[in-house]
Amino acid sequence: AQSIKGISVALRTHKYVEASDWFADVVEKETDAETCYFYFLFLNMLGRRGSALSWIEKALALDPANTLYNAELARAYYINEQYADALEQYNYTLGLDTVFLPAIEGKGCTLVAIDQLKKAHHEFETYQTSVSQEQENIPHLVYIAARLGMNDTAEHFLEELQLGSTSDSYIASPVDIALIFLGMKRMDEVFFYLQRAADDKIGKLHFILADPVWDKIKGDPRYSKLLNELNLSDIENMSLVTE
Repeated sequence: AQSIKGISVALRTHKYVEASDWFADVVEKETDAETCYFYFLFLNMLGRRGSALSWIEKALALDPANTLYNAELARAYYINEQYADALEQYNYTLGLDTVFLPAIEGKGCTLVAIDQLKKAHHEFETYQTSVSQEQENIPHLVYIAARLGMNDTAEHFLEELQLGSTSDSYIASPVDIALIFLGMKRMDEVFFYLQRAADDKIGKLHFILADPVWDKIKGDPRYSKLLNELNLSDIENMSLVTE
């Protein structure tokens, strides 16, 4: 039988049919928090935003002190465009761990979604000065800078990311670079780097289905082409576990 670790690999490498078959057999029989959490991730990867929310709620009910699950509930609210609930839940999570990276990033992205760009930029800058993993936030910071019209700043960091000169421990993925070009409204470059991610089977690419920040590209025919390359063209025919 496939393990949770194996399913994690299947999701990162876009083997969605394999994952669907495993979940169909397991989720209805097991109620542990980790299984619920991975099913939440799976549904998000398929763009099933509403259904995913109930599964992270189930995971958190089984493990209410889990900081990651608390942050992921906030992300589920964000994904479903329940921004006030997302901010409240991110603040709760940051009360559990003031420097928890997913909560910092998520709160910043939520502030971007409601056009509170300066507050979002402040959130990321505050985090950048308080912990040692600041390089992980560079794509988000540069995206916000681009949205704020700080083009010189965006161009500078974009060049550093493309050259790989920001950190020895952090290498920007093609999706990270595509995000910055999205902030700069340079769609040809956005799709160039998303295509690279698809060609390289980069796991982060599935977030284009889940994160509302990418909604603005979904009317472009190149987006449909990406779905086909991610083996998602037949997802509506998958047998998925109901709530």
